[in-house]
Amino acid sequence: MSLYTTRYNPNSEFDIENTSIDSLIMTAEGVLQDLKDMKKLGVVADDNQDGVIGMSCETADPLAIVELKKMGFEEEK
Repeated sequence: MSLYTTRYNPNSEFDIENTSIDSLIMTAEGVLQDLKDMKKLGVVADDNQDGVIGMSCETADPLAIVELKKMGFEEEK
């Protein structure tokens, strides 16, 4: 098994100054979908500081590893 981690900051997904209500809603839906996908893969939140969430997932499943890497997770060495 390998451990994959990332620091996830949903706030960085939003551009409050240059966006419309519709794009804010679409971005929020994207953030929620990311979190749902992470939950399906068994990702756990390790800590939360100022809205930045440390997340990790321990897996040996090659398909899960590909999905985790797509979401920005990196293997801990």
